[in-house]
Amino acid sequence: MKKIVHFLFSLPLAAGLLFSCQQPGPEYDELSLETNSIIITTGQKDTVMTAGGSGEIGAVTDKQEVASVSVAAVSDGSPAVVVEGVSAGSAVVTVTDLQTGENLFLSVTVHDGLLLSSYEEALQEGHTVSIDILSGNGDYTATVENAEVVSAVVEGSVLNISALSEGESNVVLKDEVSGQEAVVAVTVEAVPVVRFTSTYRFGNLRITMNAPEEFRDEVWIDLNANSVQDEGEKVETFGTLAQYPFDPAVNPDVAIYGRVTDLSMTIQFITDIDITGNHYLERLNLMGNRLSAEGLDLSASSSLHYLNLSSIPDLAQIDLSGLPLLDTLDVSGTALTSLDVSGNPELISLSCISTSVTSIEFGSISKVQRLNIWNNEIAEIDLSGLPLLNFLNLYGNPLTLLDVSNNPELTVLSLGGTETLGSLDLSANGNITELYAYNMGMSDASFLQAMPAPEKVLTLQIKGNKFTDIDLSGFTEVNLLQICSNQLTSGTFDAIIEALPQHEESDAASIYVIDSGLSAFADEGNDFTAAHLSSLIAKGWWVYDLNSGADAVRLKEGDLD
Repeated sequence: MKKIVHFLFSLPLAAGLLFSCQQPGPEYDELSLETNSIIITTGQKDTVMTAGGSGEIGAVTDKQEVASVSVAAVSDGSPAVVVEGVSAGSAVVTVTDLQTGENLFLSVTVHDGLLLSSYEEALQEGHTVSIDILSGNGDYTATVENAEVVSAVVEGSVLNISALSEGESNVVLKDEVSGQEAVVAVTVEAVPVVRFTSTYRFGNLRITMNAPEEFRDEVWIDLNANSVQDEGEKVETFGTLAQYPFDPAVNPDVAIYGRVTDLSMTIQFITDIDITGNHYLERLNLMGNRLSAEGLDLSASSSLHYLNLSSIPDLAQIDLSGLPLLDTLDVSGTALTSLDVSGNPELISLSCISTSVTSIEFGSISKVQRLNIWNNEIAEIDLSGLPLLNFLNLYGNPLTLLDVSNNPELTVLSLGGTETLGSLDLSANGNITELYAYNMGMSDASFLQAMPAPEKVLTLQIKGNKFTDIDLSGFTEVNLLQICSNQLTSGTFDAIIEALPQHEESDAASIYVIDSGLSAFADEGNDFTAAHLSSLIAKGWWVYDLNSGADAVRLKEGDLD
Protein backbone atom coordinates (compact mmCIF):
# COMPACT_ATOMS: atom_id res chain seq x y z
CA MET A 1 0.00 0.00 0.00
CA LYS A 2 2.81 2.36 0.70
CA LYS A 3 4.43 1.59 -2.61
CA ILE A 4 1.30 2.55 -4.41
CA VAL A 5 0.92 5.81 -2.60
CA HIS A 6 4.52 6.64 -3.32
CA PHE A 7 4.09 6.04 -6.98
CA LEU A 8 1.06 8.25 -7.22
CA PHE A 9 2.73 10.95 -5.26
CA SER A 10 5.73 10.79 -7.53
CA LEU A 11 3.76 11.37 -10.79
CA PRO A 12 3.01 15.10 -10.27
CA LEU A 13 6.52 15.70 -9.18
CA ALA A 14 7.97 14.00 -12.28
CA ALA A 15 5.62 15.89 -14.57
CA GLY A 16 6.63 19.13 -12.96
CA LEU A 17 10.27 18.32 -13.39
CA LEU A 18 9.80 17.47 -17.09
CA PHE A 19 7.83 20.66 -17.81
CA SER A 20 10.37 22.80 -16.09
CA CYS A 21 13.18 21.28 -18.18
CA GLN A 22 11.44 21.72 -21.68
CA GLN A 23 12.49 24.80 -23.67
CA PRO A 24 9.61 26.92 -25.06
CA GLY A 25 9.25 26.37 -28.92
CA PRO A 26 8.70 29.07 -31.60
CA GLU A 27 5.22 30.34 -32.15
CA TYR A 28 3.65 30.22 -35.69
CA ASP A 29 0.54 31.71 -37.23
CA GLU A 30 -2.12 29.22 -38.03
CA LEU A 31 -1.59 27.44 -41.38
CA SER A 32 -4.24 28.20 -44.01
CA LEU A 33 -5.00 27.44 -47.70
CA GLU A 34 -6.29 29.99 -50.18
CA THR A 35 -9.12 27.57 -51.00
CA ASN A 36 -10.42 24.34 -49.61
CA SER A 37 -11.55 22.86 -52.94
CA ILE A 38 -10.55 22.94 -56.60
CA ILE A 39 -11.98 21.61 -59.85
CA ILE A 40 -9.54 20.66 -62.62
CA THR A 41 -9.46 18.52 -65.75
CA THR A 42 -7.25 15.58 -66.61
CA GLY A 43 -3.79 16.76 -67.44
CA GLN A 44 -4.44 20.18 -65.93
CA LYS A 45 -2.34 21.53 -63.05
CA ASP A 46 -3.57 23.94 -60.37
CA THR A 47 -1.49 25.66 -57.68
CA VAL A 48 -2.98 26.38 -54.24
CA MET A 49 -1.11 28.94 -52.12
CA THR A 50 -0.57 28.56 -48.37
CA ALA A 51 -0.28 31.21 -45.66
CA GLY A 52 1.01 31.08 -42.08
CA GLY A 53 2.46 27.98 -40.53
CA SER A 54 6.12 27.11 -40.21
CA GLY A 55 6.81 27.34 -43.92
CA GLU A 56 7.60 23.62 -44.09
CA ILE A 57 4.71 21.56 -45.39
CA GLY A 58 4.03 18.15 -46.84
CA ALA A 59 1.11 17.01 -49.00
CA VAL A 60 -0.37 13.61 -49.82
CA THR A 61 -3.39 12.49 -51.83
CA ASP A 62 -5.71 9.70 -50.87
CA LYS A 63 -6.25 8.72 -54.53
CA GLN A 64 -3.15 8.89 -56.68
CA GLU A 65 -5.12 7.46 -59.60
CA VAL A 66 -7.29 10.62 -59.55
CA ALA A 67 -4.84 13.38 -58.66
CA SER A 68 -1.12 13.71 -58.05
CA VAL A 69 0.29 16.28 -55.64
CA SER A 70 3.60 18.00 -54.96
CA VAL A 71 4.93 20.96 -52.97
CA ALA A 72 6.69 23.87 -54.64
CA ALA A 73 8.00 27.24 -53.56
CA VAL A 74 6.69 30.36 -55.26
CA SER A 75 8.54 33.60 -55.91
CA ASP A 76 8.20 34.94 -52.34
CA GLY A 77 9.44 31.68 -50.85
CA SER A 78 6.07 30.57 -49.50
CA PRO A 79 5.22 26.92 -50.09
CA ALA A 80 2.37 26.00 -52.45
CA VAL A 81 0.50 22.81 -53.19
CA VAL A 82 0.51 21.74 -56.87
CA VAL A 83 -2.24 19.33 -57.91
CA GLU A 84 -2.48 17.64 -61.33
CA GLY A 85 -5.55 15.82 -62.62
CA VAL A 86 -4.89 12.19 -63.56
CA SER A 87 -8.36 10.79 -64.21
CA ALA A 88 -11.96 11.76 -63.60
CA GLY A 89 -13.03 11.45 -59.97
CA SER A 90 -12.65 12.98 -56.50
CA ALA A 91 -9.71 13.00 -54.12
CA VAL A 92 -8.66 14.60 -50.84
CA VAL A 93 -5.23 16.14 -50.42
CA THR A 94 -3.92 16.35 -46.85
CA VAL A 95 -1.57 19.29 -46.24
CA THR A 96 0.59 18.99 -43.09
CA ASP A 97 2.76 21.57 -41.34
CA LEU A 98 5.90 19.54 -40.72
CA GLN A 99 6.86 21.58 -37.65
CA THR A 100 3.55 21.84 -35.83
CA GLY A 101 1.80 18.75 -37.18
CA GLU A 102 -1.24 20.80 -38.12
CA ASN A 103 -3.33 19.24 -40.95
CA LEU A 104 -5.55 20.90 -43.53
CA PHE A 105 -7.66 19.21 -46.19
CA LEU A 106 -8.08 20.16 -49.87
CA SER A 107 -10.98 18.69 -51.84
CA VAL A 108 -10.10 17.91 -55.49
CA THR A 109 -12.57 17.19 -58.28
CA VAL A 110 -11.15 16.03 -61.63
CA HIS A 111 -13.18 16.11 -64.83
CA ASP A 112 -12.23 14.69 -68.19
CA GLY A 113 -10.38 17.34 -70.22
CA LEU A 114 -12.07 18.77 -73.30
CA LEU A 115 -10.35 17.31 -76.37
CA LEU A 116 -11.45 17.61 -80.01
CA SER A 117 -10.39 15.73 -83.13
CA SER A 118 -9.69 19.02 -84.95
CA TYR A 119 -9.13 22.65 -84.06
CA GLU A 120 -8.85 24.12 -87.55
CA GLU A 121 -11.08 23.58 -90.58
CA ALA A 122 -11.35 24.93 -94.13
CA LEU A 123 -14.80 24.52 -95.66
CA GLN A 124 -16.55 25.35 -98.86
CA GLU A 125 -19.88 27.17 -98.84
CA GLY A 126 -22.69 24.71 -98.29
CA HIS A 127 -20.49 22.05 -96.69
CA THR A 128 -20.64 20.68 -93.15
CA VAL A 129 -17.82 19.19 -91.12
CA SER A 130 -18.24 16.90 -88.11
CA ILE A 131 -15.66 17.19 -85.33
CA ASP A 132 -15.49 14.43 -82.73
CA ILE A 133 -15.43 15.43 -79.06
CA LEU A 134 -12.82 12.92 -77.93
CA SER A 135 -13.11 13.63 -74.22
CA GLY A 136 -15.16 15.83 -71.94
CA ASN A 137 -18.05 15.55 -69.55
CA GLY A 138 -21.04 15.22 -71.83
CA ASP A 139 -22.74 18.58 -71.42
CA TYR A 140 -21.64 20.97 -74.17
CA THR A 141 -22.72 24.22 -75.78
CA ALA A 142 -21.40 25.75 -79.00
CA THR A 143 -21.27 29.42 -79.98
CA VAL A 144 -19.99 31.08 -83.15
CA GLU A 145 -18.28 34.43 -83.42
CA ASN A 146 -19.63 35.22 -86.89
CA ALA A 147 -23.08 33.78 -87.51
CA GLU A 148 -23.04 34.97 -91.13
CA VAL A 149 -20.10 32.69 -91.91
CA VAL A 150 -20.87 29.47 -90.00
CA SER A 151 -23.42 27.77 -87.80
CA ALA A 152 -22.65 25.12 -85.19
CA VAL A 153 -24.63 22.52 -83.26
CA VAL A 154 -23.65 19.76 -80.82
CA GLU A 155 -25.15 16.32 -81.30
CA GLY A 156 -24.00 13.92 -78.61
CA SER A 157 -20.23 13.81 -78.79
CA VAL A 158 -20.04 15.46 -82.23
CA LEU A 159 -19.69 19.15 -83.08
CA ASN A 160 -21.22 19.88 -86.50
CA ILE A 161 -20.12 23.09 -88.23
CA SER A 162 -21.85 24.28 -91.41
CA ALA A 163 -20.35 26.80 -93.84
CA LEU A 164 -22.76 29.58 -94.80
CA SER A 165 -20.68 32.18 -96.66
CA GLU A 166 -17.11 33.11 -97.45
CA GLY A 167 -15.14 34.38 -94.45
CA GLU A 168 -13.61 33.36 -91.14
CA SER A 169 -15.08 32.58 -87.74
CA ASN A 170 -14.17 30.85 -84.50
CA VAL A 171 -16.49 28.25 -83.02
CA VAL A 172 -16.27 27.96 -79.23
CA LEU A 173 -17.26 24.66 -77.61
CA LYS A 174 -17.81 24.83 -73.84
CA ASP A 175 -17.88 21.93 -71.40
CA GLU A 176 -20.57 23.08 -68.98
CA VAL A 177 -19.40 20.68 -66.28
CA SER A 178 -15.73 21.66 -66.15
CA GLY A 179 -16.13 25.12 -67.65
CA GLN A 180 -13.33 24.33 -70.10
CA GLU A 181 -13.54 25.78 -73.61
CA ALA A 182 -12.08 24.68 -76.95
CA VAL A 183 -11.85 26.91 -80.02
CA VAL A 184 -12.13 25.73 -83.63
CA ALA A 185 -10.87 28.20 -86.24
CA VAL A 186 -12.96 27.93 -89.42
CA THR A 187 -12.25 29.39 -92.85
CA VAL A 188 -15.03 29.29 -95.41
CA GLU A 189 -14.25 29.67 -99.09
CA ALA A 190 -16.65 30.47 -101.87
CA VAL A 191 -17.74 27.73 -104.24
CA PRO A 192 -14.89 27.30 -106.77
CA VAL A 193 -15.70 28.87 -110.12
CA VAL A 194 -14.08 29.45 -113.51
CA ARG A 195 -15.61 32.22 -115.62
CA PHE A 196 -14.98 32.82 -119.30
CA THR A 197 -16.29 34.68 -122.32
CA SER A 198 -16.48 33.07 -125.75
CA THR A 199 -17.43 34.10 -129.27
CA TYR A 200 -17.75 30.50 -130.46
CA ARG A 201 -20.43 30.44 -133.18
CA PHE A 202 -20.32 26.84 -134.30
CA GLY A 203 -22.90 25.25 -132.04
CA ASN A 204 -22.15 23.51 -128.78
CA LEU A 205 -19.17 24.30 -126.61
CA ARG A 206 -16.80 21.33 -126.39
CA ILE A 207 -15.32 20.96 -122.93
CA THR A 208 -13.50 18.20 -121.07
CA MET A 209 -13.44 18.50 -117.31
CA ASN A 210 -12.78 16.32 -114.31
CA ALA A 211 -13.30 16.51 -110.55
CA PRO A 212 -12.72 14.21 -107.58
CA GLU A 213 -15.53 11.68 -107.44
CA GLU A 214 -16.74 12.86 -104.03
CA PHE A 215 -17.28 16.40 -105.37
CA ARG A 216 -18.82 15.66 -108.77
CA ASP A 217 -22.40 16.16 -107.61
CA GLU A 218 -21.56 19.82 -106.96
CA VAL A 219 -20.17 20.58 -110.44
CA TRP A 220 -22.43 22.53 -112.78
CA ILE A 221 -22.12 24.91 -115.70
CA ASP A 222 -23.99 28.22 -115.76
CA LEU A 223 -24.94 28.69 -119.41
CA ASN A 224 -27.31 31.65 -118.97
CA ALA A 225 -25.29 33.73 -116.48
CA ASN A 226 -28.03 33.79 -113.83
CA SER A 227 -25.84 32.26 -111.08
CA VAL A 228 -28.53 29.64 -110.46
CA GLN A 229 -28.26 25.96 -111.32
CA ASP A 230 -31.09 25.42 -113.78
CA GLU A 231 -32.31 22.18 -115.27
CA GLY A 232 -29.76 20.68 -117.63
CA GLU A 233 -26.81 22.58 -116.16
CA LYS A 234 -25.53 19.81 -113.90
CA VAL A 235 -22.34 18.33 -115.32
CA GLU A 236 -22.76 14.61 -115.90
CA THR A 237 -19.66 13.79 -117.97
CA PHE A 238 -16.20 13.71 -116.45
CA GLY A 239 -12.88 12.81 -118.02
CA THR A 240 -14.13 12.81 -121.61
CA LEU A 241 -15.33 15.43 -124.08
CA ALA A 242 -18.85 16.75 -123.54
CA GLN A 243 -20.92 19.30 -125.45
CA TYR A 244 -22.93 22.15 -123.94
CA PRO A 245 -25.51 24.29 -125.79
CA PHE A 246 -24.14 27.75 -126.44
CA ASP A 247 -25.03 30.86 -128.42
CA PRO A 248 -22.79 33.90 -127.87
CA ALA A 249 -25.45 36.15 -129.38
CA VAL A 250 -27.73 35.25 -126.48
CA ASN A 251 -25.11 35.02 -123.74
CA PRO A 252 -21.33 34.94 -124.25
CA ASP A 253 -20.49 34.48 -120.56
CA VAL A 254 -20.16 31.04 -118.98
CA ALA A 255 -19.23 29.88 -115.48
CA ILE A 256 -18.20 26.42 -114.31
CA TYR A 257 -18.90 25.88 -110.60
CA GLY A 258 -17.45 23.19 -108.38
CA ARG A 259 -14.12 21.65 -107.50
CA VAL A 260 -12.94 21.05 -111.05
CA THR A 261 -9.32 19.90 -111.17
CA ASP A 262 -8.89 19.26 -114.91
CA LEU A 263 -10.23 21.63 -117.55
CA SER A 264 -9.66 21.44 -121.30
CA MET A 265 -11.29 23.95 -123.65
CA THR A 266 -9.33 23.95 -126.90
CA ILE A 267 -10.23 26.16 -129.87
CA GLN A 268 -13.39 27.48 -128.19
CA PHE A 269 -12.82 31.13 -129.17
CA ILE A 270 -12.37 32.16 -125.54
CA THR A 271 -11.47 35.84 -125.37
CA ASP A 272 -11.29 36.21 -121.61
CA ILE A 273 -11.04 33.78 -118.71
CA ASP A 274 -10.84 34.14 -114.93
CA ILE A 275 -9.53 31.11 -113.06
CA THR A 276 -8.69 32.91 -109.81
CA GLY A 277 -11.90 31.57 -108.27
CA ASN A 278 -10.77 27.95 -108.49
CA HIS A 279 -7.45 27.18 -106.83
CA TYR A 280 -8.06 23.44 -107.20
CA LEU A 281 -7.15 23.39 -110.89
CA GLU A 282 -4.32 20.95 -111.58
CA ARG A 283 -4.52 20.74 -115.39
CA LEU A 284 -5.57 23.54 -117.74
CA ASN A 285 -5.58 23.34 -121.54
CA LEU A 286 -6.57 26.50 -123.41
CA MET A 287 -4.84 25.72 -126.69
CA GLY A 288 -6.03 27.64 -129.72
CA ASN A 289 -8.15 30.27 -127.99
CA ARG A 290 -8.16 34.05 -128.46
CA LEU A 291 -6.92 35.49 -125.21
CA SER A 292 -5.51 38.99 -125.17
CA ALA A 293 -1.84 39.93 -124.88
CA GLU A 294 -2.11 39.98 -121.08
CA GLY A 295 -3.29 36.38 -121.09
CA LEU A 296 -4.66 35.23 -117.77
CA ASP A 297 -4.09 35.68 -114.06
CA LEU A 298 -2.38 32.61 -112.60
CA SER A 299 -1.75 34.07 -109.15
CA ALA A 300 -4.32 31.81 -107.46
CA SER A 301 -3.41 28.66 -109.40
CA SER A 302 -0.69 27.21 -107.21
CA SER A 303 -2.04 23.67 -107.70
CA LEU A 304 -1.44 23.64 -111.46
CA HIS A 305 0.74 20.80 -112.71
CA TYR A 306 -0.05 21.06 -116.43
CA LEU A 307 -0.60 24.24 -118.45
CA ASN A 308 -1.14 24.44 -122.22
CA LEU A 309 -1.38 27.95 -123.66
CA SER A 310 -0.20 27.02 -127.14
CA SER A 311 -1.55 28.55 -130.34
CA ILE A 312 -2.82 31.70 -128.63
CA PRO A 313 -1.32 34.14 -131.14
CA ASP A 314 -1.81 37.36 -129.15
CA LEU A 315 -0.46 36.06 -125.84
CA ALA A 316 2.55 38.30 -125.22
CA GLN A 317 3.18 37.94 -121.49
CA ILE A 318 2.67 35.39 -118.78
CA ASP A 319 3.65 35.30 -115.11
CA LEU A 320 4.42 31.75 -114.03
CA SER A 321 6.02 32.61 -110.69
CA GLY A 322 3.03 31.44 -108.63
CA LEU A 323 3.07 27.87 -109.97
CA PRO A 324 5.43 25.88 -107.73
CA LEU A 325 4.01 22.50 -108.82
CA LEU A 326 4.02 23.09 -112.58
CA ASP A 327 5.70 20.16 -114.34
CA THR A 328 4.48 20.54 -117.94
CA LEU A 329 4.21 23.79 -119.90
CA ASP A 330 3.41 24.54 -123.54
CA VAL A 331 3.53 28.11 -124.84
CA SER A 332 4.13 27.30 -128.51
CA GLY A 333 2.67 29.59 -131.14
CA THR A 334 2.33 32.62 -128.89
CA ALA A 335 3.62 36.19 -129.10
CA LEU A 336 6.05 35.75 -126.22
CA THR A 337 9.52 37.24 -126.62
CA SER A 338 10.99 35.92 -123.37
CA LEU A 339 10.15 33.20 -120.89
CA ASP A 340 10.97 32.88 -117.19
CA VAL A 341 10.45 29.47 -115.58
CA SER A 342 12.80 30.04 -112.65
CA GLY A 343 9.84 29.93 -110.26
CA ASN A 344 8.76 26.46 -111.36
CA PRO A 345 11.07 24.04 -109.53
CA GLU A 346 9.05 20.95 -110.52
CA LEU A 347 9.16 21.69 -114.26
CA ILE A 348 9.99 18.60 -116.30
CA SER A 349 8.76 19.36 -119.81
CA LEU A 350 8.72 22.67 -121.71
CA SER A 351 7.42 23.23 -125.23
CA CYS A 352 8.05 26.61 -126.79
CA ILE A 353 7.80 26.25 -130.55
CA SER A 354 7.54 28.90 -133.25
CA THR A 355 7.63 32.02 -131.10
CA SER A 356 9.80 35.14 -130.97
CA VAL A 357 11.37 34.09 -127.69
CA THR A 358 15.01 35.15 -127.50
CA SER A 359 15.78 33.94 -123.98
CA ILE A 360 14.62 31.40 -121.42
CA GLU A 361 15.49 31.91 -117.75
CA PHE A 362 15.83 28.67 -115.79
CA GLY A 363 17.33 30.09 -112.61
CA SER A 364 18.11 27.33 -110.14
CA ILE A 365 15.50 24.79 -111.25
CA SER A 366 17.07 21.43 -112.04
CA LYS A 367 14.41 18.81 -112.81
CA VAL A 368 13.86 19.66 -116.48
CA GLN A 369 14.09 16.58 -118.70
CA ARG A 370 12.52 17.70 -121.96
CA LEU A 371 12.98 20.95 -123.91
CA ASN A 372 11.10 21.14 -127.20
CA ILE A 373 12.01 24.72 -128.11
CA TRP A 374 12.56 24.81 -131.86
CA ASN A 375 11.99 27.64 -134.33
CA ASN A 376 12.49 30.58 -131.97
CA GLU A 377 15.03 33.42 -131.83
CA ILE A 378 17.40 31.92 -129.28
CA ALA A 379 21.09 32.65 -129.91
CA GLU A 380 22.43 31.43 -126.56
CA ILE A 381 20.92 29.29 -123.82
CA ASP A 382 22.29 28.27 -120.43
CA LEU A 383 21.63 24.58 -119.80
CA SER A 384 24.30 24.10 -117.16
CA GLY A 385 21.81 23.67 -114.30
CA LEU A 386 19.79 20.93 -116.00
CA PRO A 387 21.63 17.65 -115.31
CA LEU A 388 18.54 15.50 -116.00
CA LEU A 389 17.90 16.90 -119.48
CA ASN A 390 17.42 14.00 -121.90
CA PHE A 391 15.56 15.58 -124.85
CA LEU A 392 16.66 18.83 -126.47
CA ASN A 393 15.24 20.21 -129.71
CA LEU A 394 16.71 23.58 -130.67
CA TYR A 395 16.18 23.29 -134.41
CA GLY A 396 15.52 26.58 -136.17
CA ASN A 397 17.17 28.83 -133.58
CA PRO A 398 20.04 31.15 -134.60
CA LEU A 399 22.42 29.55 -132.11
CA THR A 400 25.92 30.95 -131.90
CA LEU A 401 26.92 28.93 -128.85
CA LEU A 402 25.77 25.61 -127.41
CA ASP A 403 27.23 23.97 -124.32
CA VAL A 404 25.77 20.59 -123.36
CA SER A 405 28.72 19.44 -121.29
CA ASN A 406 26.58 19.48 -118.12
CA ASN A 407 23.81 17.39 -119.64
CA PRO A 408 25.11 13.81 -119.44
CA GLU A 409 21.63 12.24 -119.65
CA LEU A 410 20.96 13.70 -123.09
CA THR A 411 19.60 10.99 -125.40
CA VAL A 412 17.95 13.05 -128.16
CA LEU A 413 19.54 16.19 -129.60
CA SER A 414 18.09 18.10 -132.54
CA LEU A 415 19.80 21.12 -134.08
CA GLY A 416 19.89 22.88 -137.41
CA GLY A 417 17.91 25.04 -139.75
CA THR A 418 20.37 27.91 -139.44
CA GLU A 419 24.06 28.20 -140.27
CA THR A 420 25.04 30.22 -137.21
CA LEU A 421 26.52 27.37 -135.15
CA GLY A 422 29.79 26.37 -136.76
CA SER A 423 30.74 23.39 -134.62
CA LEU A 424 29.58 20.90 -132.01
CA ASP A 425 31.13 19.39 -128.90
CA LEU A 426 29.40 16.22 -127.71
CA SER A 427 32.37 14.74 -125.87
CA ALA A 428 30.47 14.72 -122.54
CA ASN A 429 27.32 13.12 -123.90
CA GLY A 430 27.62 9.36 -123.72
CA ASN A 431 23.92 8.51 -123.85
CA ILE A 432 22.84 9.97 -127.17
CA THR A 433 20.70 7.60 -129.22
CA GLU A 434 19.29 10.14 -131.70
CA LEU A 435 21.30 12.99 -133.19
CA TYR A 436 19.84 15.48 -135.64
CA ALA A 437 22.32 18.10 -136.85
CA TYR A 438 21.13 18.97 -140.31
CA ASN A 439 20.93 21.96 -142.61
CA MET A 440 23.59 23.70 -140.52
CA GLY A 441 26.27 24.33 -143.15
CA MET A 442 28.95 22.71 -140.99
CA SER A 443 32.13 21.44 -142.66
CA ASP A 444 33.85 19.76 -139.70
CA ALA A 445 32.41 16.37 -138.73
CA SER A 446 35.10 15.48 -136.21
CA PHE A 447 32.55 15.86 -133.37
CA LEU A 448 31.18 12.46 -134.40
CA GLN A 449 34.40 10.65 -133.52
CA ALA A 450 34.65 12.61 -130.26
CA MET A 451 31.36 11.18 -129.04
CA PRO A 452 32.12 8.84 -126.11
CA ALA A 453 29.57 6.16 -127.04
CA PRO A 454 28.78 6.22 -130.78
CA GLU A 455 27.65 2.60 -130.54
CA LYS A 456 24.52 3.81 -128.71
CA VAL A 457 23.41 5.98 -131.63
CA LEU A 458 20.47 4.51 -133.54
CA THR A 459 19.46 7.57 -135.57
CA LEU A 460 21.96 9.94 -137.18
CA GLN A 461 20.70 12.73 -139.43
CA ILE A 462 23.42 15.09 -140.61
CA LYS A 463 22.14 16.06 -144.05
CA GLY A 464 22.42 19.56 -145.46
CA ASN A 465 25.96 20.31 -144.29
CA LYS A 466 29.28 20.70 -146.09
CA PHE A 467 30.97 17.55 -144.92
CA THR A 468 33.50 16.04 -147.30
CA ASP A 469 34.57 13.30 -144.94
CA ILE A 470 32.81 11.57 -142.05
CA ASP A 471 34.01 8.62 -140.00
CA LEU A 472 31.24 6.28 -138.88
CA SER A 473 33.46 3.44 -137.74
CA GLY A 474 32.08 3.50 -134.19
CA PHE A 475 28.40 3.71 -135.10
CA THR A 476 27.82 -0.02 -135.05
CA GLU A 477 24.10 0.03 -134.16
CA VAL A 478 22.83 2.85 -136.35
CA ASN A 479 19.74 1.95 -138.39
CA LEU A 480 18.57 5.35 -139.68
CA LEU A 481 21.16 7.51 -141.42
CA GLN A 482 20.67 10.72 -143.40
CA ILE A 483 23.85 12.01 -145.02
CA CYS A 484 22.46 13.50 -148.24
CA SER A 485 23.11 17.09 -149.37
CA ASN A 486 26.75 17.09 -148.26
CA GLN A 487 30.03 17.02 -150.23
CA LEU A 488 31.00 13.42 -149.54
CA THR A 489 33.53 11.91 -151.92
CA SER A 490 33.39 8.47 -153.46
CA GLY A 491 36.19 7.33 -151.16
CA THR A 492 34.29 8.56 -148.13
CA PHE A 493 31.29 6.51 -149.20
CA ASP A 494 33.52 3.46 -149.51
CA ALA A 495 34.64 3.96 -145.90
CA ILE A 496 31.11 4.62 -144.69
CA ILE A 497 29.78 1.45 -146.30
CA GLU A 498 32.64 -0.54 -144.81
CA ALA A 499 31.86 0.82 -141.32
CA LEU A 500 28.09 0.33 -141.40
CA PRO A 501 26.68 -2.77 -139.70
CA GLN A 502 25.17 -5.65 -141.62
CA HIS A 503 21.35 -5.80 -141.44
CA GLU A 504 18.66 -8.17 -142.51
CA GLU A 505 16.58 -6.73 -145.31
CA SER A 506 13.53 -7.04 -143.06
CA ASP A 507 15.14 -4.73 -140.49
CA ALA A 508 14.30 -1.78 -142.76
CA ALA A 509 17.55 -0.05 -141.81
CA SER A 510 17.44 3.13 -143.92
CA ILE A 511 20.11 5.39 -145.38
CA TYR A 512 19.41 8.61 -147.32
CA VAL A 513 22.37 9.22 -149.60
CA ILE A 514 21.20 11.85 -152.10
CA ASP A 515 18.51 14.46 -152.49
CA SER A 516 17.54 14.97 -156.08
CA GLY A 517 14.56 17.15 -155.22
CA LEU A 518 14.26 20.71 -154.01
CA SER A 519 16.59 21.75 -151.18
CA ALA A 520 16.29 25.03 -149.37
CA PHE A 521 19.65 24.62 -147.63
CA ALA A 522 22.22 22.92 -149.82
CA ASP A 523 22.75 21.52 -153.26
CA GLU A 524 23.47 17.84 -153.57
CA GLY A 525 27.22 17.34 -153.67
CA ASN A 526 27.60 13.70 -152.68
CA ASP A 527 29.51 11.46 -155.10
CA PHE A 528 27.30 8.41 -154.68
CA THR A 529 27.56 5.76 -157.40
CA ALA A 530 25.76 2.66 -158.60
CA ALA A 531 28.52 0.58 -157.03
CA HIS A 532 27.86 2.17 -153.66
CA LEU A 533 24.17 1.42 -154.09
CA SER A 534 24.86 -2.26 -154.78
CA SER A 535 27.15 -2.53 -151.75
CA LEU A 536 24.58 -1.03 -149.41
CA ILE A 537 21.79 -3.24 -150.71
CA ALA A 538 24.06 -6.23 -150.19
CA LYS A 539 24.48 -5.23 -146.54
CA GLY A 540 20.71 -5.23 -146.05
CA TRP A 541 20.16 -1.45 -146.13
CA TRP A 542 17.19 0.32 -147.67
CA VAL A 543 18.72 3.13 -149.73
CA TYR A 544 16.79 6.36 -150.39
CA ASP A 545 16.78 9.49 -152.45
CA LEU A 546 15.26 12.04 -150.05
CA ASN A 547 13.66 13.81 -153.02
CA SER A 548 12.80 16.99 -151.07
CA GLY A 549 9.47 18.49 -152.01
CA ALA A 550 7.95 15.09 -152.70
CA ASP A 551 7.99 11.59 -151.31
CA ALA A 552 11.33 9.94 -150.70
CA VAL A 553 12.26 7.34 -153.32
CA ARG A 554 13.72 3.98 -152.41
CA LEU A 555 16.54 3.19 -154.80
CA LYS A 556 16.86 -0.22 -156.43
CA GLU A 557 19.62 -1.94 -158.36
CA GLY A 558 20.05 -0.20 -161.69
CA ASP A 559 18.48 3.12 -160.69
CA LEU A 560 21.84 4.88 -160.88
CA ASP A 561 23.22 3.08 -163.97
